[in-house]
Amino acid sequence: MKRANDIKQKLAFSLIKYKSLCDEMSRSQRHNKDLAFVGQKVGDILSGCRECFDYCAKDLADSFLVQGSDKKLVIQYASGKAKAYFPFFETQLLKGALFYELIFVAPELYAHLLGLAKKIAAKEVIAGTVIGYDLCEMLNDIVNCKKHDQITVAKVRINSATHVTFPDGGEIIVSPMFPFTDRPDFSADVDAQPMVGSEGVKIKYAYEYRISHNNWEVGRFCLYSIQAVSLIISEIYQKFFEISYDYIDPWETIKPENVKKGEHILRLLSPIVSRPLRIVLLLDDMESANIEMTFEGLIDADDLISVSLAKIFMIIFENHFNYYVFSELTKYVMENWEKFDPNDRVPKYFEMEKSFYQEKNITIDDLEQIKFNKILFGIGIKFCCNESIPQQQKMDDQSLYAAISIIDSELINFNLYTDSFGRLVRCNIQ
Repeated sequence: MKRANDIKQKLAFSLIKYKSLCDEMSRSQRHNKDLAFVGQKVGDILSGCRECFDYCAKDLADSFLVQGSDKKLVIQYASGKAKAYFPFFETQLLKGALFYELIFVAPELYAHLLGLAKKIAAKEVIAGTVIGYDLCEMLNDIVNCKKHDQITVAKVRINSATHVTFPDGGEIIVSPMFPFTDRPDFSADVDAQPMVGSEGVKIKYAYEYRISHNNWEVGRFCLYSIQAVSLIISEIYQKFFEISYDYIDPWETIKPENVKKGEHILRLLSPIVSRPLRIVLLLDDMESANIEMTFEGLIDADDLISVSLAKIFMIIFENHFNYYVFSELTKYVMENWEKFDPNDRVPKYFEMEKSFYQEKNITIDDLEQIKFNKILFGIGIKFCCNESIPQQQKMDDQSLYAAISIIDSELINFNLYTDSFGRLVRCNIQ
């Protein structure tokens, strides 16, 4: 287990070198210039990834194999005559192999490693990713080739990506569309997607560097190698050494300290729930409607018009504004984490406005008409909120689209239809 920190640092350094390489490749693509020493830089990143597996193998051997019953094998390992290499293949787990001894001293670990070897052979996909377990085999082959034959070779493939430049100076590089079965085939020679620039948008086609061994774009293979190593090894150390799953994660390792502290405060405050407590419709800053409700959604109004308005705007809030509110609140906590006391659970209140260039008209049941060009939401925030809070009534897709259009389009006339309890039946755009 003593090498877990070495793996952590090695992967983090590989990630830093990967990010630096990506910056260099992006500049070379923008200016259509060659990049020097690509193969050497890729080789360094991949070698760092591959070494993590052997660090892990040494920890497994030192922690478990020394307890084995095959004393001759134990002595050979302790003397350095038998080497511990990570068992990517089933043959490395058969009788006579060093890690076969795990079947007696750590059967669960043996089963885990055998299952991993079978996933590599079957080219299964790592859960939650598009990365195949067989990437480990490719990584192993490329690094061994680098050690014993030649430096990792990167070749140029022209017309492989689309470089889009926007009028404000922003740029993006778009990869081609790869053939897809259970995962994309990133080794396919696919040309960039044809695009047509609009006014001020410039389109050109850029080259990519590919690894000769497997024809992958070098940045993608380096990134996926870092991810695969992190996921596979993190699972081993969590299950068999009781180390936190995130401990080895290189993205966590290189994360700035203030970001970690902000995320820690967010975890202490979660779950965070926001609900509208007040909805005010204004026409030229004069109130057209002013409705209050509880955090649980009980509307403080007796007339059906106010109830109907409240219900439609509560639905609008849940389906349109709630994500924005949560996103902005998260950003605020991350940027101001020093101001937050995680023990202060007092609910908070703030207001948010949405203005329109032209007035909107809502007609309810073809009778009452409400005009407005501004909405004010009074929003309540609860921290560590584990209460069961009812969601608003469901609407059919067409009515929901019409409801969202009230605040998210230039349309101006809307009809609401309700039942005798003020519940919304449908919303139409006139």
